[in-house]
Amino acid sequence: MRNLTYVVYILLFTILSTIVLYFGRSFLVPIALAAIMATLFIEVSNWLNNVG
Repeated sequence: MRNLTYVVYILLFTILSTIVLYFGRSFLVPIALAAIMATLFIEVSNWLNNVG
């Protein structure tokens, strides 16, 4: 019985996560892209600060 409850919780978490990600696409995609671009450009920024 305990294993069944554990499986149900995992299934519920997976379904809810999928629903949140599906409906949050319009908000989460720009945030993710901004984070990736900030990570990429931090090296360029540091180099420009060191150059002068």
